[in-house]
Amino acid sequence: MRMLHPGMIQRRQNGVMTWRIAGTTVGGLSALAAALLWAIKTVSILVAGYQPPVVFEAAPALFGLTVVSLAFSYQARLTRVAQVLGVLATVAGVLAAWSELTGEVWGVALVTAMTGVLVGLILIGLAARSDTRPLGTAGRWALIIGLGTIPGVLVGGLLAMINERLLEVPLLLIACMWARLGSLMLRM
Repeated sequence: MRMLHPGMIQRRQNGVMTWRIAGTTVGGLSALAAALLWAIKTVSILVAGYQPPVVFEAAPALFGLTVVSLAFSYQARLTRVAQVLGVLATVAGVLAAWSELTGEVWGVALVTAMTGVLVGLILIGLAARSDTRPLGTAGRWALIIGLGTIPGVLVGGLLAMINERLLEVPLLLIACMWARLGSLMLRM
């Protein structure tokens, strides 16, 4: 039987996993799916100069779902705020994807979603700073992604001065970090 976070219910009811364990699985899968979407987008632009429709805009909803899932794994005030931000990011991410599908691109939804995701990740990471369990490892990766995304995008902006496609290189690295977070969550 796997080691569980002390805040989790440590028994199975009728052979069904508790919602917290199932939640980290859903969050891990959503992180992997979003990372795959961003990787497809970045590689497509780097190789062919073409951005497939909706893949960039759909990822923030999945990132938000990951934030909600990971935040529920901790019992801290900071993570309660992260849960709310994750829900907000998920809803805003869905709106961003929907606006892209309908041709009425609504950038406010995308900015709201990514802001909620990044702040939520930072709060989770701060709550996990002293945690030595595997759950803490996922929390530390959340902090790394939350703090590393903005500098990564800034570096991408500098690289874009050389060639516009190079903006995608840091985004591919960020996608890889999300994939790592998703794999850690699946092992929790």
